[in-house]
Amino acid sequence: MSVIEQEQMSVFGQNAIAPEEPAEGEAPIDQSADVSPEPAPETASTEEYDRGYEQGLEEAAKADDAWVANLIKIYSQNTPESMPETMKGRLDAFLYEQQRRAQSVPEMPENVPNPTENSVSDAEIAPETVSSVENGQQTALSRIPLNEQGEPRFEAVDKDTAWDGLVEAVGVRLMLLT
Repeated sequence: MSVIEQEQMSVFGQNAIAPEEPAEGEAPIDQSADVSPEPAPETASTEEYDRGYEQGLEEAAKADDAWVANLIKIYSQNTPESMPETMKGRLDAFLYEQQRRAQSVPEMPENVPNPTENSVSDAEIAPETVSSVENGQQTALSRIPLNEQGEPRFEAVDKDTAWDGLVEAVGVRLMLLT
């Protein structure tokens, strides 16, 4: 019995698995035989992939969106296993460029007004204090004191008046913007 088998017997006792004896007519297995592993599959060349990726980025930078999309469509018809590494790199570069362009914000021409920029100054929007409305009642906004900049101090009044004044101020601003 080998050392390993003896150790198994001491640990597992009767439950230890007995070593297999070669059946009659079988040759005993030579444990010392040199068993060489199967040759490893050829690894992909990262240099080729990187070269293709760089070329793809350069080409995509010069091309328009339709050309990039068409090339992606053509390259995607191949299976990854059938594509050389340079082609895989180029395809990934085109996909990257297409996604980057889709996520970028288009620049607006100078003659088109930017909707986020307000052409009306804050001074024009600031609510005016009205001492009375046509029917003689004060508006909520008119009951809110103003600070040095002429802006309402909502915290200086009760919460109901502040809320009504805020709704009134926002309504005035929305009407001025339209």
